[in-house]
Amino acid sequence: MDFVFGFFVFAIAVFVGSAILQVIAKRQLDFHLVGASLQEANDVLASSGVLRGGWKSADGRGQINIRPGFLLGGRDGRPVVSIDLEPDHEGTHVQIWLSAWISKFGIMEPVQSIAIILRRNKIVKALNAVCEPSV
Repeated sequence: MDFVFGFFVFAIAVFVGSAILQVIAKRQLDFHLVGASLQEANDVLASSGVLRGGWKSADGRGQINIRPGFLLGGRDGRPVVSIDLEPDHEGTHVQIWLSAWISKFGIMEPVQSIAIILRRNKIVKALNAVCEPSV
């Protein structure tokens, strides 16, 4: 009986943890690169390798769309990270969001959520090299 109770507690903990990771992965980042031109931001993304490294181009709603490659969950329905870069009066306006995903039982797979969070953080860190972002 203790084994069954322990299994249910473990299953609930995994479900709650997956739901929290999904919320973090779906969060849209929206910030400005003050004083950075659109070309500088594109050059940094291209030269830093954050759009490669096991990730490949995909169809999506953003100007730049990437999804995990074969080694990072290479089956149909992989999540797509979309990036929009637009010039504005301060420099460059950046939007990064999760534009496509598949959920099972209402929850995205935790491994894919973690991969999205880590890649999004790498993209933001690479863009921070251009200048200091302002929110």
